[in-house]
Amino acid sequence: MLTRAEESDLIDDIKEGIGMALEWGGASATSIDSIKLNKLVYLAVQRLEIPLTFGWYKYGPAPVDLQYSETAVTATSQDDLDAPNDSRLPERDYYSPMEYAYFFQDTLDEFDDILRARTKEFLISFYEREAPKPYGDLYVKNAQLQQVLDEIKSDATWHDDVDMYYREVSQRIGELTREVMKIEALREAHAPFRLYARFLKRLIANASTQDSLSAPQQRFMKRIVDYYYGGAWKYVALNISENTVPLSPGHNKEKLLTSIENDRQEMRSDYQDDLNAFKERAISLNLVKKVSNDRSVSSSDSSSNEPSDREHAELWSRASAEALGKSSKKDNMPNDRG
Repeated sequence: MLTRAEESDLIDDIKEGIGMALEWGGASATSIDSIKLNKLVYLAVQRLEIPLTFGWYKYGPAPVDLQYSETAVTATSQDDLDAPNDSRLPERDYYSPMEYAYFFQDTLDEFDDILRARTKEFLISFYEREAPKPYGDLYVKNAQLQQVLDEIKSDATWHDDVDMYYREVSQRIGELTREVMKIEALREAHAPFRLYARFLKRLIANASTQDSLSAPQQRFMKRIVDYYYGGAWKYVALNISENTVPLSPGHNKEKLLTSIENDRQEMRSDYQDDLNAFKERAISLNLVKKVSNDRSVSSSDSSSNEPSDREHAELWSRASAEALGKSSKKDNMPNDRG
């Protein structure tokens, strides 16, 4: 049984191995982002049967100490490492950083392809192969939406073809929302996600009525896209994590589940306030029209069958209350492990 500290040591060995494999050449990549790092660690865990604790999170599987990491890995010479030929856990007979480097360079056939591919494009093929049921289509559609959101975030030139972007975002976030809603295990995140989706479409629809975006307006659009990753999708991903951590081979599941629940409680506390503040800011920037009835914000976003923002919030409040109630009951259950 590995402690959390020992799992962290193993991950450090794997990261150093990846760094050396990058330095040896491969696809001429000199660094990889945290998303690809997590996937390479996951592939090592799966192929070498390493008992690390992980759950599927915002971009897929993430070991316990990489769950919230934004750290990239760069090419590293073995001369710059303290002990490249020695495992940090020698008594447990795990690979050394050097042996992991050889694994990535010589054994993992897809290593070079992963290095060459654009991150979001790589993710789609990765999800199609690796995602657990019932989350495969959900992750694929999330990656497809992110490809469009990344373009909106990058600079204001997206507004030159704003009608196309509105169609693309509406279609892709609609498909993703339907996937979220199909999965009962994600029930707590259903209403919050739809609230964000409605707001994002509303912003782009109103942006399409303007000749151009000012610098503050584009900065706000970037902020809203960032909130997709750090808010709306994160809320969904936390619920996925809760359901997938128990499937991992590691022994620190309870510690990771505690971190996940702490994050969910913070999301429950802040999410609605965040969206309300965004709406007020959007009104001040003339990106959303102030109306008395939230159904009439945009004719292109209206539907007689679509719940209002208030109704979404009420649905979410009920789901959150139920989730908190279940958590409270669980906390009060007798502990049969002593």
